[in-house]
Amino acid sequence: MNVSGLQLLCLTLLALLLFGGSTLLAYDTRSNDLCISGGYNKHFTRRIGHYTTQLFADGSGTCSVVVVDDNSKKRVFQLSASEPPDRSPELFIDSASGEPIAGRTTPILVIGSSDSAGYRYVLASLGTSSRILEEIRNGKGIEFRRLDRTGSLYLITCDGDLSAFLFKAFDGMSDYAVALPEVVLRLRDSILLNASNCFPARYDKEILSAQKELADRRTAGLQNAPSANKDSNATIAILQIVLNYLYSGREPEAWRTLHQMWTLGDEKRIQAAILNAYHTGILTETAGAVQCTNR
Repeated sequence: MNVSGLQLLCLTLLALLLFGGSTLLAYDTRSNDLCISGGYNKHFTRRIGHYTTQLFADGSGTCSVVVVDDNSKKRVFQLSASEPPDRSPELFIDSASGEPIAGRTTPILVIGSSDSAGYRYVLASLGTSSRILEEIRNGKGIEFRRLDRTGSLYLITCDGDLSAFLFKAFDGMSDYAVALPEVVLRLRDSILLNASNCFPARYDKEILSAQKELADRRTAGLQNAPSANKDSNATIAILQIVLNYLYSGREPEAWRTLHQMWTLGDEKRIQAAILNAYHTGILTETAGAVQCTNR
């Protein structure tokens, strides 16, 4: 995924070793972006099932996550990184760790890192076979929420590449102006899938809000405008409709809206820019979309 700065967060898998009969997964980062800032000792302990996770910094700028099986007393994971003097990144264990994740039946450990370049998440299984399930990079953080009657947690984020699209296409427009559409993800065993199309009502709420904004201003679109103004409420509302249709799996509706409402002569440029962000962003981390029965 071509997101500027996220390469700095890249974890390199150095070794897959045996450690006293159990698996030791060792990660390192040469760019040193995953350590908690500060030159003093920190130590956090969390219990997940019959595992104990420890997150600590040793005072020299190196921080680690260590996971120990309480039954065998053997280490099953270790992730370490060092901090350069000119950065203040974080390494954290997400509070979703140990909760049921949609598509999984065994406990999950969620290790995250963040700095000014973006976010990286490592999802690891803590079942009978402890292993890395998925690694996700994105310019935006991930939340874990219960969205259906199963009680399982889905991964909720926004596409970090859309921020770059808005900035480039509209002369500095920020993602604070346009509410970026959600991206809903789930796991199928160790396969990350896009589940956004299973929850159209979440997107319809944003679409209706934008349509009401246009109706209140008695604006049908931008066809007669000389150009799309980044500060225009109509521009923001139309983008909100188009993007929410697209990210909820309703691409024909997205382009129909753009064709009907966007500035004449500028439609193809904006469509190409949106598609570039869409096809290079967070969805490149997935193996496709979930087949839903509720649509």
